[in-house]
Amino acid sequence: MLRDDPIVLRYPEYLPTEEEVELAVGLLQRPGHAELWEALRESVSIGGSPTADLLRFCWQARQEKKRGEECAKDAVELVRRCVETRRTLGMDSLLATSCPLAPEFRELYLATVPTSFHGADRLGHPLYILRYGSVDMLAFQRLWQEGELARQRCGLAENAAVLAYLRGVEYMTKVLMPEQARLVGRPVDRTGTGRHRPRRHRHAAPRPSPEKLPRRGVQARLDPRPGDRFLHRGGERSVDPLQSRVAAGETVRAPGDAGQGLRLLLRGRGCQ
Repeated sequence: MLRDDPIVLRYPEYLPTEEEVELAVGLLQRPGHAELWEALRESVSIGGSPTADLLRFCWQARQEKKRGEECAKDAVELVRRCVETRRTLGMDSLLATSCPLAPEFRELYLATVPTSFHGADRLGHPLYILRYGSVDMLAFQRLWQEGELARQRCGLAENAAVLAYLRGVEYMTKVLMPEQARLVGRPVDRTGTGRHRPRRHRHAAPRPSPEKLPRRGVQARLDPRPGDRFLHRGGERSVDPLQSRVAAGETVRAPGDAGQGLRLLLRGRGCQ
């Protein structure tokens, strides 16, 4: 949640009060906002906690110098704009079998942009790594060109490469975060935060490898056995184990989603 985010806590003046969040909840639960409240709960919510979501919208409103009732009203307007943008982008279809992105394009995206999920940190925040420094820019130009062709052919709101990126984020927020929230018993609505590692003295003892770290009390910062959640290793000879399992017809299970999550990252009909 925002209240334990180390970056947010550096600017405490933007954290909304409980009263402001409760006012926003009350506004959305009025009959005139019934459809918007439902959309927040069913489409926008991360980890199944509308109150935690509204805290974020109030936080954004406070950055515009809104306080009290004005903060709550602005938060409701931000929710409305969020719902409209999600509908424009077709976000609710990105993890469905009706996803407009063709499987071939999704595989091209994963082969171009090294993307992987590595479990969670001690607080349940998923670790989602995008190795931008390993992207081949010539390959990315081809991806972008193919994405633009897909946008024109399928009538997409954005370049298909942008939607492929958002698809990974949607998987993290709709599958991984709710699962972690159930495990830790509180809302989980953000990713793990990397920390700067101070330079060790040259005589300092070496750090143990991730495989030797105790599993009790910590879920490894980088899970040494990412398993199903590994999407791309990078390099020409790398083989995506998930893709081979899907091709063989094996059910690929992801946390809490009855085997549908990562399978849907690679399968789907695409636009016709």
